[in-house]
Amino acid sequence: MKIRVRSEEHRFTLPLPNCLFMNSATAAICAWAMKKYAREIGSEMHMPELSYHDMKQLFKAIRKCRRYMNGEPLVYAHSKDEGTLEVYL
Repeated sequence: MKIRVRSEEHRFTLPLPNCLFMNSATAAICAWAMKKYAREIGSEMHMPELSYHDMKQLFKAIRKCRRYMNGEPLVYAHSKDEGTLEVYL
C-alpha cells in the first residue's frame, strides 16, 4: 500500500505493507467492531453482520484487486486548498 499526499507545503509518499492492515488480527477486530456497531444502531437501519471469515475473504479480495487496478488509486481525495491524497494498493 502506498499513501501519497501532495499539497503546496508538503509532498510525501508513505509506503506501507498490505499485510500490516489486512491480516487475521485486523479481520477479527473489524468483525468485532461491526457487530458492536450493529448492536448500537439497533433497528434504525439494517446492517448486515460480517463474520470473521467474511472479513478474511474481503481482505483477501482487496489484496487480489491490486492486479486489476493497473496503477489506479484505490482512494483519491482532492481538498479545497489544492491538496490531494491518493491511496494505492
